[in-house]
Amino acid sequence: MSIKVYAFYNNKGGVGKTTLCSNASILYAEQNPEKQILVIDMCPQANISQFLLGGGKAGYDNNQKLQSAYSRRNVVGFVDWILKGNADFKLLPKNSTYKVRASLYNEYIPENLYLIAGDSFLESLSLALNYAVINPANISAWKDYMTAIKRLCESEKVSASLGIALHQLPHQGKTFIMPDEKEITLTKNTYEEAVENVEDLVSKL
Repeated sequence: MSIKVYAFYNNKGGVGKTTLCSNASILYAEQNPEKQILVIDMCPQANISQFLLGGGKAGYDNNQKLQSAYSRRNVVGFVDWILKGNADFKLLPKNSTYKVRASLYNEYIPENLYLIAGDSFLESLSLALNYAVINPANISAWKDYMTAIKRLCESEKVSASLGIALHQLPHQGKTFIMPDEKEITLTKNTYEEAVENVEDLVSKL
């Protein structure tokens, strides 16, 4: 199964990553109702998670509930699991609950849009990821960790994954969308172009 992976990335805050990713993912899901769309929030601020989970205080509270579960039901739960000796996984455990259907929390979200929510603790786990990747005893570490998101999507039978990243694993995406104050840049391999708006962006995904 062909999986499309997109990373919304800019190391600078306030340039529109959250707004652009949320609007693009919702529009993409509406235009492709037969596909399962997954948003992976890899920003410690978890703003897009709070938006998709209901917005405002409701979104914040719902995201806190996912964080406070015994085994975190979000991106930190997933990263923690692969750090515990599961980096070469092919399938997720049958009882894994990292992914949630956003429409269960927010009636305005298409039913085919799912979320792996962000978590402020991701910042701390990044150091553990760095050590795991540079460990000379683990000769497959780089490949295992750098393909983790793609294998996660394959395991979950996802058609398209749109991820927002501040600086956590942005290279997991095959296509980069980088908003800044002046324009939105879409980059595929060495091909780069500017897009005018969300509709224009989604038409190129």
